[in-house]
Amino acid sequence: MILKEKLDALQSSKLIKKTLVYQYLFLIISLLFSIFILMLVILFCISPSKYVSFFFSNVENSKNKISVYEFVIISTILLFWACVFGIVKSISIIMINTYYKFNIFRALKWFNVYLIVRMKYNMFKKINLINRNAMQDIELINYINSKNLILHGSASINFAYNDYWRLSNDYDFASKSLAPQYVKPNEVEI
Repeated sequence: MILKEKLDALQSSKLIKKTLVYQYLFLIISLLFSIFILMLVILFCISPSKYVSFFFSNVENSKNKISVYEFVIISTILLFWACVFGIVKSISIIMINTYYKFNIFRALKWFNVYLIVRMKYNMFKKINLINRNAMQDIELINYINSKNLILHGSASINFAYNDYWRLSNDYDFASKSLAPQYVKPNEVEI
């Protein structure tokens, strides 16, 4: 996928905002709530029966004391996990908006984080699709490379990394040595 298509996907998700007040507010609330949950977990680990009986009456007399403990542990873990996901989501939106104006590649990395946290794996795979070169292009490049000519320019970056900000429309070659071999045009037919 080329850069223009990635930017279109980023803009279609409507993450570019004029003000980030709500994101900062959500980040602070998530941080405070996760600290509160972490403190509850620590208190519960210190003295489980005392603090569980504080939240649930008649736990000491109950036959299902273990199930109440399991419920408290599982619910605090799930709440903490949700808070961490909220923190990462709001940080990724803030960083996307921060980097969007002056470093689009960092903004796209944070967009990948956002897509993973939001569990949009199909969009994540589409964004990170690699521009594959056709087999006939690879054969042409290998043939001309055998004649002491090497690929250079935007096509060389596209060929080497399989991901570039634009698709190359032509191939430029430079000589490896002072005496490159002659390339016959009829041998290069595609």
